[in-house]
Amino acid sequence: MENLSLKELKAKNADTEIVNEDVKVADVKEDVKDEYVEVDKLGKAVEVESNAELDEAIDKTEIEGWMQTEDAETSDDEKKGGFVPSHEAASRRKKAKALRGELNDTQDENQQLKEKLAAYEAGNAPQVQKQDELAPRPTREQFDFDDDAYDAAVDKWNDQKFDMKLNAHSQTREAKNQQESQQKARQE
Repeated sequence: MENLSLKELKAKNADTEIVNEDVKVADVKEDVKDEYVEVDKLGKAVEVESNAELDEAIDKTEIEGWMQTEDAETSDDEKKGGFVPSHEAASRRKKAKALRGELNDTQDENQQLKEKLAAYEAGNAPQVQKQDELAPRPTREQFDFDDDAYDAAVDKWNDQKFDMKLNAHSQTREAKNQQESQQKARQE
């Protein structure tokens, strides 16, 4: 590298700038057409005249592997079997279970009513359920796991059970008292 003074270096740079100014690059502008242009596989420009032809040309182009996605993204409206949050899924299961229970109840009631109707048509009156029979104990599922309603139903059921036992005991006691009084009457 040569040792140049500051003045010499400035002069050399000025000479270089003058040479660069002489060699100007002409600005080139391209005329753009108003038509759609698509590039095919080989890199050639293909002119497309209408939107329909453009859509067909886009459909015909092959999508390379790296461009493909595993799952097509869809909007929330299009999702039918996608991810459902656990709280929403639980509420759906609860509603479905309640609906299945209601359906079973109505089917059972329908069957009982058909049997009663058949008995009336045949001339046989259906047997009335005895009051001595106790209904099955209530379950939490019957009250959709509402603790207050369930507790009230269980209390009522327990009261009925107690009343039935009390009535049965009093009837047996009365029967024994009558037997004893009859035996005393016979002995006298």
